[in-house]
Amino acid sequence: MKQFLLLIASLAAFGCGETKECHYCKETDIKFEAEICRHCQKDPDGPNGLVIRVERLAEGAKEKNKNKNPLSVLSLVLGVLALAK
Repeated sequence: MKQFLLLIASLAAFGCGETKECHYCKETDIKFEAEICRHCQKDPDGPNGLVIRVERLAEGAKEKNKNKNPLSVLSLVLGVLALAK
């Protein structure tokens, strides 16, 4: 399940140029999709980093998909599920 969530997070964040601040070392040049801070080698989103990233990306995906056809979203989900197997 964790691999599936990471795959979804990676697909949703592809091309995202935003940065964030590391929860631990407070460096601000961490890429939005980063799972490990390059400065302190910890999860930049803190102890619940994976959950936080998935929630953020799900909110962003909802915003992007407001005007999209539900069938195209379903086909994307089915494609990701096929890749996860």
